[in-house]
Amino acid sequence: MESNLMVKTCSKCNEEKPLEGFGKNAKARGGLQARCKACEAAYNKTYREANKEKEIARTKAYREANPEKVAAKNKAWRAANLEKAHAYDKAWRESHPYAALAGVAKGRAKGCIALPS
Repeated sequence: MESNLMVKTCSKCNEEKPLEGFGKNAKARGGLQARCKACEAAYNKTYREANKEKEIARTKAYREANPEKVAAKNKAWRAANLEKAHAYDKAWRESHPYAALAGVAKGRAKGCIALPS
């Protein structure tokens, strides 16, 4: 059996897990969450599903209050996941052909997209 310093018991599932299985919490004794990451994720998912409208409003308010942060995070994700982003873009264009064409027409009107020669 490992030393008590290397494991912690989850307050939800009562399983003994390595310290890496717990999220950080500076206010908690020991600096870790009481629930393991799996139990915490399950709780968060249940909460978001039960409070869908509230979460949508919270997310919208954050995006409106922090457009630069959101844009920077999106740009960083896209750079790190270029293949996934291209696949998503392609799937969206295929499922929304008229909107995609409207976007191209709008870009051409602004001079952002050159006409084929």
